[in-house]
Amino acid sequence: MVTLVACSGGLDMDKVKALISELITKQVGASVKSVTCPEQRETKAGDSFECTAEIDHGKVPVTVTQKDGDGTVSAELKQAILKVGELEKLIAGNIKESTGDDATVSCGPKFRPSTPNETFDCTAKTPDADVKIKVTVKDDQGNVRFEAVSDEEEDQE
Repeated sequence: MVTLVACSGGLDMDKVKALISELITKQVGASVKSVTCPEQRETKAGDSFECTAEIDHGKVPVTVTQKDGDGTVSAELKQAILKVGELEKLIAGNIKESTGDDATVSCGPKFRPSTPNETFDCTAKTPDADVKIKVTVKDDQGNVRFEAVSDEEEDQE
């Protein structure tokens, strides 16, 4: 996304923050609680700096790059945001494929930063049982792996 965000004293950081919020809302659908950026930034072509957007379940780094000396900037997420609803459908589909059972899967908040090596639990409800699913984030691009966890495995952790 590219837009003009300059004012007489350098970049208008409120506009930069609004740009980042809009980017995340449009690309991912996540609500942004807040955006933190440097207080001031000189208008300078090629300059890049980091901001942090806070969503429901974590923080996401964003790189802002000035395209020219007139305050034209672009913002890029440095880490994917997991769309938990899509993950829930993927897990339910995997259960259906492997067992033939329909499952309702719940993984908590709708959006999560894709933080490598982070783990979180989901619950899959099938006609016969509730199954705990352990999800591990593999990288900052949103790739995950998941597996059912038995009560014995849970006790060993």
